[in-house]
Amino acid sequence: MFCKCFVDFFKLHKNKFFVLILLSVCFLLYFFFIPEMKYHFFNEGKFLLIAKSMFKNGDYLNLYLNGKLYFELPPLYFWIENLSFKIFNNTDLLSARLPSAFFATLGILPVYFIGTKTKSPLYGFICGLILATSFGYIVLAKAATIDMIHCFCISIAVYSGIYTLFCSSELKKYFWWISYIFTGFGVLCSGLASVVIPTVTVLFVYAAAGKLKEVFKPVHFLTGLGSFLLIIFFWHFYMFSTYGYPFFEEYFLKKFYYLFENTRQSTSQCYRMIFVFYLLPWLFYFVAQIILFFQIKNNTIKSYFYKFKELDDYEKIIFINCLYIFILLIVFILSVHKSPMQLLLWLYPISFIAGKFWYGYLCEKDNKNNNENENEDEKKNENSATAANLASLILIITLGCIIFLHKIAAGILISGRFGFLFLILLCTGIIYSILSKNRIMHFALIVIFSILITTCR
Repeated sequence: MFCKCFVDFFKLHKNKFFVLILLSVCFLLYFFFIPEMKYHFFNEGKFLLIAKSMFKNGDYLNLYLNGKLYFELPPLYFWIENLSFKIFNNTDLLSARLPSAFFATLGILPVYFIGTKTKSPLYGFICGLILATSFGYIVLAKAATIDMIHCFCISIAVYSGIYTLFCSSELKKYFWWISYIFTGFGVLCSGLASVVIPTVTVLFVYAAAGKLKEVFKPVHFLTGLGSFLLIIFFWHFYMFSTYGYPFFEEYFLKKFYYLFENTRQSTSQCYRMIFVFYLLPWLFYFVAQIILFFQIKNNTIKSYFYKFKELDDYEKIIFINCLYIFILLIVFILSVHKSPMQLLLWLYPISFIAGKFWYGYLCEKDNKNNNENENEDEKKNENSATAANLASLILIITLGCIIFLHKIAAGILISGRFGFLFLILLCTGIIYSILSKNRIMHFALIVIFSILITTCR
């Protein structure tokens, strides 16, 4: 009786339950152990010095590093840091890291919202959980750097623009304005290059949808552009009128043109390795879904362009995220100045694509079709799932052994032995869930693995 009442209550309030679970996971992953973690990015110390200097001298327009003017970045990130310092009345590392954790938590909600609107609350929940438990997202959520807040602004700008394809005509203008406003915040967070990704992505998506003219409707374009300029104009005008060419040289020329080509080559290999780490533990499911998306009905990117209007919202959002990944790849290749934020942006579209794999894997397993072609597609799904599950299991065993055996070798016996024992139980559970085809248990165990690895110290 109690179980039936709970199930009925859950069905009635499942949106609230899903959001509550996502927020609880975020709290566990991002807010625990923050003060005990050492500096894990070289920029943390530099950004903390600039924020402390602003807090001390009360100058919120000029940035100082070691007593010298710092022109490389706009001030929005440091304003947010100072707000955190004032709330907690402290300038320690915990107060500096909390804004990143807070914006990382907020960044999960748009993914849940768009997933819910384009398919179902469960799909939105799965996508949100995948993003929340990606290794790269967790690491940068605990770092006192500009990357997470900048990524949040750019992602809101991109997905607000994208969502205008799906929302009602009455709401379109509001989402357009949100897109322009957060593009402005992105510029005020990291510089004028922040305009590139939202602009190119939205134009490309609307061109694919055959609605490019709609982007330039005065009610969308002029009002949005006015909001964007209002946000970025005053600080840039003040800095240029006060410091002139030195500001222009440092903020524009040095940042975009004075970087050597050999620096670009030396960092590319490093970022490839970081990129793979950022995608764990969902990497293989993302790859499997990309293959399935274009293989099942022998579709090509070109064929999706031609029949875009015929796709349902679910297929559209997956295809749009594939386009977004392609644009991010081009920007990353062409960019001389690479940053963790560029890799962090990938996690948003990847969460939608890997989410499609898991949504189908969890929810569409009972669909039985007599159609021969659909049976063939089902076999391809099963083969891809088997390959992804096997690769994921090998990864979990390898990564877990490296981390926990290293702890034992380093003399951290309690944490190492407990972690190693838990890893054995976890892998046993995953193997059992695969063999027994208990897919919900399998998904839950991978989420638990992500939490275990990223919270172990």
